[in-house]
Amino acid sequence: MRSKNSPKIENLVLSIPGVRLFLLDEKSSRIQSSKCETKNRHEHTLLFVISGCYQIYTKAKKISVVKDSVVVIYHPEDLSPTVSPVVRFSSSALLCSLDADFIAKFYNVYQDAISQTIDTRANNRFSNNSYCNNEKTICFNTTPLIKLSLQRLMVHFSKNIKNQKLLINMEIHILLLSILSQYSQFSEYLVGTNLQHSDKIKTRIQSLLMRYANSHISISDLAKIGGFSLSVFKKLSREYFGVPPRRWINKVRLQQSTELLKNENYSISDICHRIGYKSQSYFSVIFKKEFGISPKNYQKSLYEKKIKPNKIS
Repeated sequence: MRSKNSPKIENLVLSIPGVRLFLLDEKSSRIQSSKCETKNRHEHTLLFVISGCYQIYTKAKKISVVKDSVVVIYHPEDLSPTVSPVVRFSSSALLCSLDADFIAKFYNVYQDAISQTIDTRANNRFSNNSYCNNEKTICFNTTPLIKLSLQRLMVHFSKNIKNQKLLINMEIHILLLSILSQYSQFSEYLVGTNLQHSDKIKTRIQSLLMRYANSHISISDLAKIGGFSLSVFKKLSREYFGVPPRRWINKVRLQQSTELLKNENYSISDICHRIGYKSQSYFSVIFKKEFGISPKNYQKSLYEKKIKPNKIS
């Protein structure tokens, strides 16, 4: 039976960017995680069983999940699971379906914490950890911390409040962090399922750097636009490009300047501001440090055809 203090559950379905939520009660019939149309394919399904017992049918197998348990399923292909209560009049659960981009952003923001959780051998209460037919499935018991986070999330479902979707998005992050703090293998799950997105993340970061290379935006603000923490953004830049983001932007700008310096009608000041530098003296310093010659002499030498433009590797 439901506690008097528990919020009433009314078969709510809610979609926010990257997330679909189904709050299931005893009236619920079979639910497919692909029920609601979405722009991105949802590859991750989490089922939190509040009461009763549910069965999840995937392409590979059937999984039974009992009260106070959680199952996480990764289905990278068209393997969206079907969920059905075993006994409808006594079953309630929260079904959370997340797309790859949502998980990738969560991973990037909390990458440091995820790595630390793996390294410290956190308390492991997983009852099952299996891999089958391109699926990854983990089942574990809820803890008081996870239950508290889940209760807050359900409250936002049961009440029509202002900024409901924003609050739910925040609570989902808190819920995932609660799982992360309790179970080290959830960290391994996040790492494993995000490996295939590394190329996509690299392309996104490179596109972001190119788009804002000539603007006066700070690296901190650039990281926020991309959905990364500053430390993770710098770490990924070094990992993918071998240099911090500011150094990468400087290389792009300096390469652009070598092309603009071919035109003697452009002054050094014009070129400086065109490529995104506020200070002409700073531009001259880093240009000379990179090419061993000042921009003014470089332009003069180009015009006299004594040297050729250098290229950045």
